[in-house]
Amino acid sequence: MKRIFWIACSLAATIAQARAMDTTGVVSTPIVQTRTTNIGQPIDVPAHPTVIVSQTTIAPGARIRSHKHPWPHYVYVVEGTLTVVDETTGKTFAIKSGGFFAEMTDRWHHGENRGGTPVRLVAIDQVPEGVTRNMVMKPGS
Repeated sequence: MKRIFWIACSLAATIAQARAMDTTGVVSTPIVQTRTTNIGQPIDVPAHPTVIVSQTTIAPGARIRSHKHPWPHYVYVVEGTLTVVDETTGKTFAIKSGGFFAEMTDRWHHGENRGGTPVRLVAIDQVPEGVTRNMVMKPGS
């Protein structure tokens, strides 16, 4: 009888735990899945990377100086439309609010806000240990 009591208690605890983990009201929607950058380069992550997350706001008409990223750089546009210009080809990429992309690696480019409202974005970098910034500015830009 004692054994049945403990089995019942264990079962009740398992059911309570399952209810606590209930995900009713939670929706998870994938935004993007990729193995390449926005220009088709394979994403090569450093071994045991440090992850840096930053938020940037770009005013209407403003632009980020010409630069390149030596390591993976991922961007999620929270608000506005970000235009990225590949300075090698002149090709532009317009990423609207809610859009995500893996930015080109080791290639000169710049980002700009061609719209009338601020662009807000969140960037995630994966860099080798000891690196604090994943951006090399182009001289004279």
